[in-house]
Amino acid sequence: MRFLLIRFLPGLLLALSLSLQAASIAEIDSLRLARQSQAAFQGEVLAIRAEETPAGRIYSFVDFQVEDVVFGPLQPGSVLTLRFTGGRVGDRQFSAGVEIPRPGERGIYFVESIDGGLINPLLGWAQGRFHIEDDGTLVAGNGEVVTGVGPVKAATALRLSRGVARGIETRPGGALQAQSRGVTRVQPMTVDAFKAVIRSLREGGKR
Repeated sequence: MRFLLIRFLPGLLLALSLSLQAASIAEIDSLRLARQSQAAFQGEVLAIRAEETPAGRIYSFVDFQVEDVVFGPLQPGSVLTLRFTGGRVGDRQFSAGVEIPRPGERGIYFVESIDGGLINPLLGWAQGRFHIEDDGTLVAGNGEVVTGVGPVKAATALRLSRGVARGIETRPGGALQAQSRGVTRVQPMTVDAFKAVIRSLREGGKR
């Protein structure tokens, strides 16, 4: 029994550590999203492959077709591979709380580290991932439609992420459609407008 505990203790500690990190991602703001990411791009997921290391850890390697570069050392038309912790190899599956992009998904992605080494290469995890729906609607990591990027108010205390960076304005899709007549309709923010604001923030310009 003691031998088994010693043998599996490192793996248990690793899993516990990853689970705690996955459950406690700090909220970031739009300014940090724009200025502390190594790169940001619009792209599509081409393929995913999962590999298991000799130590028994499983990683998923996601290939993105870069359609447009918001900023950073990338080229349109290139393929960028990012490593996410977790995945399935055969009958073995491991999860660190990281939502791994799926083939065919299109979006805007804020990359904290292109070179890997992180549990999730996207800055702020879900906060650095925006889906582009078939109709062009931009959806944040909280599942709501992006309607704008507003002023960033200083946080008075550390807050946990709800899937969207502070300053990114969102509304439930149904709420946008249900607005009554006579009320100014809040329009979804276009992908191009969103990218323009992010570039402005990156360069230090005003909204």
